[in-house]
Amino acid sequence: MKKTYHIIVTFFFRILYKRKSYNYSRSYYYNRLLDGYKSIQLYLKLMNDLKNTNGIETNTKIQLIDNKKNNEINKKNIIKKYGNPNYKFICEDLSEIEILSYRQKLGSHKTRLEFHFYKDNLFLHTYTFSYLSPKEKNEIIKIIKDKYLGREYRDIKGHHIVDKNQNIILLNDIFDFSIKYSNKNNIVLETILNHNEFQKSKDENKRKRDKEILYKGL
Repeated sequence: MKKTYHIIVTFFFRILYKRKSYNYSRSYYYNRLLDGYKSIQLYLKLMNDLKNTNGIETNTKIQLIDNKKNNEINKKNIIKKYGNPNYKFICEDLSEIEILSYRQKLGSHKTRLEFHFYKDNLFLHTYTFSYLSPKEKNEIIKIIKDKYLGREYRDIKGHHIVDKNQNIILLNDIFDFSIKYSNKNNIVLETILNHNEFQKSKDENKRKRDKEILYKGL
């Protein structure tokens, strides 16, 4: 009887531990993603990277959904194509921005696929790959080059790919390997930039007021 009781209790705690570990893992993953979307720095970095890289023109359309411009794609279109997302986020700095995040398998690679919307219009989507070997990374880069540029381009480091409609592909290999798709002329990026300038001016005015109050009070 004691042995049976011990087995049941041990089994129960193993299940409980696994469940807690799983929930902790999910919570950690969610919070890590959430931290990256609290501010608009991600989008400012994208604009800066585009500014600091040279464009290579492609004759191949950079298109997510056939017969639909990328900036005309909405959340309903994405959910119809990919199903319900694993996570949804709202940008704290600019609440009109919503992000749908999917955990997908692309070929043999696990990837995080994200769609960024401003007032329900897509302006950025990304693939993020973790734990790629150098060989796997080179394979993905080669596929992108072959698809959009042909075999004449050996190295696209320090470049972005741009089609005739100003849709772009930008590779980033600083931390995880990521591929970003956006549009150079997308008005959302300009809106984000203006919002950032407004916020900086607002913060600066607040600092000045606080300094004046401190000056008068001392």
